[in-house]
Amino acid sequence: SIPQPPLNLTAQSKPGGAVGLSWRTPAGTNVKGYNLYRAAALFSSPGEAIKVNTNPTTGTSFDNIPPADGIYYYRVSTLNLANQESSLSNAASAIADRVLPRALAVEYMPAGNYDPGTMRIAPGQVNLRLQVSEALQSTPFLSITPTAGEPIPVDLSKTSDTEYLGFFVISETTPNGTAYAVFSGRDPVGNRGTNIDSGATFIIDTQGPAVSYIDIQPRQPIRNDRLSPVSVMLTIGLNELVKPGLVPEVSYLLSGPGRTKVSIQNLSQITTLPGQVQTWQATFTLPPDAGLAQVENLQFAYQGIDDLQN
Repeated sequence: SIPQPPLNLTAQSKPGGAVGLSWRTPAGTNVKGYNLYRAAALFSSPGEAIKVNTNPTTGTSFDNIPPADGIYYYRVSTLNLANQESSLSNAASAIADRVLPRALAVEYMPAGNYDPGTMRIAPGQVNLRLQVSEALQSTPFLSITPTAGEPIPVDLSKTSDTEYLGFFVISETTPNGTAYAVFSGRDPVGNRGTNIDSGATFIIDTQGPAVSYIDIQPRQPIRNDRLSPVSVMLTIGLNELVKPGLVPEVSYLLSGPGRTKVSIQNLSQITTLPGQVQTWQATFTLPPDAGLAQVENLQFAYQGIDDLQN
């Protein structure tokens, strides 16, 4: 006799564009296998669909990957030991989706100082907006990883199916340099995406301009003369530009008893020397008694501020 069709066919969307099918074996039938049929619209006979299995499948579940994304309809038939085929089961449909979700943009909105042209951000709270390409199963993962630093987690809150808001904090001890956004999200069928189209990197700037080079003329040991105190020419090189309109503060201190710091005036910018970002120079005269009673060491104190107030 003609076998009974399979029972309770269901279809479920799965990652990678697959559709997972499952059904129940009909009662009182010696089953040899099953045939599965697929179409882009509802159908009532095998001739209106494509058979997706080459040989009869013996299990009661089957994963099918359609040739393109979209919604598909399925029905299953039973084959008995005499190769007689049943009528078709109930219809079931599911969406084939192989497109991975991605972050369209991570937009940074610092509450503190930053340079919008270079996206250099100074210490402080950084608010952000995350836009994704499609609705997700749950709140995605997002973190900020500084170069040679520990990841900074971002606490996100959903504002729409494709938008999330969050924030993180850059501290004064956060490593300087490029920071990388790390994203992970799953869409409703389970596809996991990690790509970021825009805003994948920015620059953390937590350090002010530092002295990378220092030179004095005449060379040490400096010979001083009480009747004709020596003039010292100081040259310093910086690893970063100071804030436009500002001049670094430099002072010197002799090591003898009772000495106090003396501010060096008339510091001026000169042609940048090789290997430096900015070069400054000044000339000052040592006190007549410098090194007179005993050998003294000469040390310098420096402070510079960049355009982000570091």
